[in-house]
Amino acid sequence: MKKQLITSYTTTSPEKTMELGIKIGKNFDKAIVAFSGDLGAGKTLLSRSICLGAGIDEDMISSPTFTLINQYTGGRVLVHHMDTYRLDSESFMDLGLEEILMGEGLKLIEWAERIEDFLPLETLFIEIKHIGEFERQLDFYSYLNHWAKPVQQLFAN
Repeated sequence: MKKQLITSYTTTSPEKTMELGIKIGKNFDKAIVAFSGDLGAGKTLLSRSICLGAGIDEDMISSPTFTLINQYTGGRVLVHHMDTYRLDSESFMDLGLEEILMGEGLKLIEWAERIEDFLPLETLFIEIKHIGEFERQLDFYSYLNHWAKPVQQLFAN
């Protein structure tokens, strides 16, 4: 099965990328959102802003680069924020992260291409590309059609 492009969206500044992330955090309750993109593309910025939109206190949010996974409570929903850059498929299985993926709340996965084969079909993929110094193109993909309407509603307002 091949991922299908839902939509592409361009942000013109880090602030616009954050606005989009906050919208995602306010509107998605239970989702696996998998980010890919080059170093510095904005995966962590988008993840942080989704956490803010989910009601997580800004002082609690940190990059899971070295811890691999952070869990945030106290917001509107539980959030698990993962950085899988240092993982391979064997490490992913050893850590038991598949249990987290099936649980409640938002699961945000940076460097998702490292573990893509283990992600469920329900995953929403966001590929972030540099198209200028501050501009980013965000391509939204999924294997299943059920993401089309929720993603399009993000851009309706």
